[in-house]
Formats: sequence, C-alpha cells, structure tokens
Amino acid sequence: MILMKFISFTAMSSNSLDRKVNDFLESHSGIEVIDIKFTASFGSVYIAIL
Repeated sequence: MILMKFISFTAMSSNSLDRKVNDFLESHSGIEVIDIKFTASFGSVYIAIL
C-alpha cells in the first residue's frame, strides 16, 4: 500500500517560505518528495509538496 500525503506552506516572503519548507524537509528526512509546486499571489507565496 502506498501512502501519499499533501502538505502546503504559505508565507509573506520567499525567504520565510524557504525556511519553513527546509525545516519541514529536515525534520522529515525519511519521506520521498514526489513533486513541489510554487506560486506567488497577492503578496504571498505558496508551496505545495506531494
């Protein structure tokens, strides 16, 4: 059985978003990242990880 989870991050700046995503990936080093999507809109930046 394959288990997939989706997680998203939002921040006001790309530096803050980078920090959040990197902290998450470092603390969950055993996961396999399938895809990362990045978008910016209305003064916020977003990343979604599958």
